[in-house]
Amino acid sequence: MTFRRLGAVLAAGTVLAVPFISAIPALAASPAITITAPNPTPYSQVSISGSGFSAGEPVHVALGLSSTTTTANGAGAFSGISLQIPNVSSGLYLVVATGLTSGSQTFGYLYISSLFPQVSPSGWYVVPGSTITFSGSGFAPNEVVTVSRSGSTTATFTANSSGSFSGAGSSVIPLSARNSTATFTLKGGTSGAVFTLPISVADLYPYTNPSTWYALPGTAVTFSGGGFGPNETINVYVGASTTITTSFTANSSGEFMNAGSATLPYNSGTSVNYRLVGAQSGATAMAPITLAQFYPSILPSVWYSAPGGAASLSGTGFAPNETVTVTSGGNTSTATSNAMGAFSIPSITLPTTPNSMGAITAVGNKSGASVTVSVAIGAYYPWLNLSTYWAQGGSALTVIGGGFAPNETVSLSANSAVFATGKAGIDGSLSISTTVPYSVPGLITIVATGGTSGVSTNIKTNVAPVYTDLQLGSYAGAPGTAVRFIGHGYLPNESVTITTNRTGTTVVRMINADATGSFNDSGYLIPAGFVEGNLTFTAHGAHSFNDKSITYYVTGH
Repeated sequence: MTFRRLGAVLAAGTVLAVPFISAIPALAASPAITITAPNPTPYSQVSISGSGFSAGEPVHVALGLSSTTTTANGAGAFSGISLQIPNVSSGLYLVVATGLTSGSQTFGYLYISSLFPQVSPSGWYVVPGSTITFSGSGFAPNEVVTVSRSGSTTATFTANSSGSFSGAGSSVIPLSARNSTATFTLKGGTSGAVFTLPISVADLYPYTNPSTWYALPGTAVTFSGGGFGPNETINVYVGASTTITTSFTANSSGEFMNAGSATLPYNSGTSVNYRLVGAQSGATAMAPITLAQFYPSILPSVWYSAPGGAASLSGTGFAPNETVTVTSGGNTSTATSNAMGAFSIPSITLPTTPNSMGAITAVGNKSGASVTVSVAIGAYYPWLNLSTYWAQGGSALTVIGGGFAPNETVSLSANSAVFATGKAGIDGSLSISTTVPYSVPGLITIVATGGTSGVSTNIKTNVAPVYTDLQLGSYAGAPGTAVRFIGHGYLPNESVTITTNRTGTTVVRMINADATGSFNDSGYLIPAGFVEGNLTFTAHGAHSFNDKSITYYVTGH
């Protein structure tokens, strides 16, 4: 048995031709193989040529689990047989060619190198939101390489026939990775080769300038700035609030100009701190704005007034288009300021407390701006006049006056008894239509008292006497006889009571005069128990306060 050894040749650092041993009987020409492997790594292709086999015989070529069968030509040779190197660890492996007719066999050795992936990014220190690519080698030829970060695929690409690539796997550095390390993993889909590389991500340095640093509440502001992530959404908050006030998008450089629109809030103290937050990066910039103060003022048309008087009022220094509430003496009025924060009210009622300084206060409902001025309030000087100063009770009477509190109820009394009420006008004037109080003829005092102000005044008038007469239909009669009472000159519809000297104050008969003040009544009967003798009747007018007595003689039975 003859053994033949092939010389070892190292081709360009990638192909190793090793000796082979022939263990078959000597032939006219010993079989031999030539192995060409430009990239002897798993999954790459190996080209094999052979000679010394029988003409036209099938030849089986095997490299581990990878094998193929070819046919030798008329000269017992073959060429260009391609095998894929299996996925094996590095080492020296046997390539076997066997003539299936002659049984001749030859061997060759191939050193297979392991896959050693090497990858570098387009940048090792990048800004958030930027795009990076990868270049590398050492992967399986033509395999799909997957790029991932934190378990999520960011890109895929295919290596070339040498397992290399350049500028592939375009991936975006997330804005949320600012000031940290973004770790990317590249994995061969066929070989399973893995390479991990950490990339340092720079921080973002956001800044912002509002359109104003000092303004009144209600002013609209916008924002300019930069240092945020490219094209990211920027949300604007007030202080620690989680409610978005406004939002906008930065440009591809993370910058913005006069973006967003926020209205400076009312009732926020002396400043408001806007917080601009990148929605994707979380980068934050602050914009503290000092709030200007309102300096409201009001001007009444008068600085001295009678209690409850009327005045017009104007004001300035309030927020534009806000409701202004004016309080004066317990009365409330409202007005709406114009775009300049000014307002006017045609008429307000001044305080009613006499001999005091009455306060007028105006408060802006949005701005909270408040101002108070004082107006001197004089005393009440009420007065009265009568339409007549001499008349019988019940006669028409008009009481005219002034100097009372506006719209207050005024009561009229005489002899401590209220006989009429009326309402003063907005200027404190008074006019009450009533009648002369019923009273004993003579001078009486009419007192007018304001129900709100408590102020009072009085005036005197004369109640004219009433001249009455009383007659009987007959002046004598036995018990059981009807007595006829005839009267004239009483007040219209006046009630007249009849008493006797025998019954004391007990009313024995009540008679109502007619509209002319007269009556003719026979409703009283002489009691059966009355003895013979004089019987005195007394008639008392309820309103005229006139008493008339007349004597009747009771005859015997």
